Amino acid sequence: MTDLASVWSALGGDPALLPRVSAVERPGVLDARLPVRELARSCVGACALAAAELGARRAGGGEVPAVRVDD
Repeated sequence: MTDLASVWSALGGDPALLPRVSAVERPGVLDARLPVRELARSCVGACALAAAELGARRAGGGEVPAVRVDD
């Protein structure tokens, strides 16, 4: 997810958390005339990571759980 770092940085996220995001890519899913799959995957990944970070902080500051983006 090459755009994930850009999206996460724009949100002010800690770059050390980026390895917590993984993706399952499936060919033929999200077909479009414009190449939007990578952008969509990155935006969903950044939102999921932000939610995971918020949940960890609300739970007392434990480890941020891993998140997975599945096409």
